[in-house]
Amino acid sequence: MVDRGNDRVQEFTADGTPVTAFGERGSLPGQFIEPVGISVDCHGLVTVGDSDNNRVQTFQTATPGACAALPAIQSPPAPILYTQPGPVPPVLNVTATRTANILGIRQFPLRINSDTPVKLGVTVTLKPRSGSKRSVKLTLSQSLAAGKTVTVRPRLSATGAAALKRALHKKRGLTADLRVTATPSDGPVAVFTKRLNVTG
Repeated sequence: MVDRGNDRVQEFTADGTPVTAFGERGSLPGQFIEPVGISVDCHGLVTVGDSDNNRVQTFQTATPGACAALPAIQSPPAPILYTQPGPVPPVLNVTATRTANILGIRQFPLRINSDTPVKLGVTVTLKPRSGSKRSVKLTLSQSLAAGKTVTVRPRLSATGAAALKRALHKKRGLTADLRVTATPSDGPVAVFTKRLNVTG
């Protein structure tokens, strides 16, 4: 073992009895300043890390040990290759800004924001809450710049508004199914869906 405080190397038996010691403070061969590590191989070579002298010293002991046979050479394991994570879809925020008098204004305004430039596809399906199978779709396509918030206004035709009014039978409750797709120039598509209760 290295005796760092005394700048020397000591040898002990298995039960801790001192056997021998060598070294002293200095920079000559066999001298150490703050030795920090030691190894002994099966050939009896003692290697000491002599830290404050910025060197390693090797010594031959008088009685080399027996060296075991080296293990068979094996092929190295397959390398683990670093791979980049796959692209992520755009972060899409969609808010309905008007949910009343939809048939009166004949549009369904939505405030939309995306963190990357995308091509928007907007579909709003309006149908009576009363259970009628009648439904009308409002659609819109538009480009959206990265980080920009826009208000899009899918429009309801006069014919579609009249058809919904007839299906409502003087009631006003409608269901609006929103579907907004954001398609970037490359990478996966983001899809936003939501169902809202609105009034006509």
